[in-house]
Amino acid sequence: MFWFVWLTAAMAADLTFVVVSDTQGTGADASVNMETLPQLVEDMNAHEPDVALFPGGLVAGSDTLETHALQWAEFEASTSAFVGEMLLLPGTSDLTAGEGSLEAWRAQFTSLPVDDSPIGEEGVSYYRDYGAVRVISIASDQEIENQYRVSDAGLVWLERVLEESTDFEHVFVMTHHP
Repeated sequence: MFWFVWLTAAMAADLTFVVVSDTQGTGADASVNMETLPQLVEDMNAHEPDVALFPGGLVAGSDTLETHALQWAEFEASTSAFVGEMLLLPGTSDLTAGEGSLEAWRAQFTSLPVDDSPIGEEGVSYYRDYGAVRVISIASDQEIENQYRVSDAGLVWLERVLEESTDFEHVFVMTHHP
């Protein structure tokens, strides 16, 4: 498993956040890395961040949406003690069930923004503002075609959102694949 954590502050906006990626386990019986994730949440809470960014690789994945939903529920249960807001983005393993994965993702993670996104990427490609800080999430994984790239609609949307972000002191963009 590969994961990394940063704790940083955008001091002008008094926003603290942490970034954690690739928390998945090794398969259907270990969809979430239970040896690491609960301890990470405890360690993150010690710093009381406002937001946790999870740019993909939440779960091991499967070829059925039903199993994916169970794995996402396990991820939510494993992170439920987190004290701040969580912004999530699906990565490759989060969408391996194929067509319908993004709809199932939105049904599972209902707190994610859906009001200004490319069509079909609601709750996946979005932004959230925190005072002078804007955090943008852009999907780099798709559920069926061109799985490892930002969609054409996503690129147009991202360009527009970045152009509209000039008044923010800090703009952070998260994606799964650079």
